[in-house]
Amino acid sequence: MKKLFKFSVVLGFSLFSHALFAQTSSDEKTDDHFKFKSKNIITSKILQVTRFTNDVSLDSPFISFNGAYQVIYDEKNQKIEILNSKNFKVKKVSSVSKSIDNKENLITYYIKEDKLVM
Repeated sequence: MKKLFKFSVVLGFSLFSHALFAQTSSDEKTDDHFKFKSKNIITSKILQVTRFTNDVSLDSPFISFNGAYQVIYDEKNQKIEILNSKNFKVKKVSSVSKSIDNKENLITYYIKEDKLVM
């Protein structure tokens, strides 16, 4: 009985200490970081793509904008394509580059790489 009690105490202490000292990464970008608003939303669960149209806005810790004509959020490829946005703000991204032949006013944000192409 004494051995069972000691074993239970040691096991309980080890589980408690593991939970106490466990570290989690907060650098992961999840869906709850992106707050989209739009008049029309079309989602394809098979393709894992959501299309927002008509006065789209986004607020996130990384980028924000409003009044966009269309936004495509590709969960599978981890990117957001923004077409004709207003008040676009870069809050925190690793790199920003400009495309030479961007005639459509298209902005692409690569979530995993934390890269913005304008």
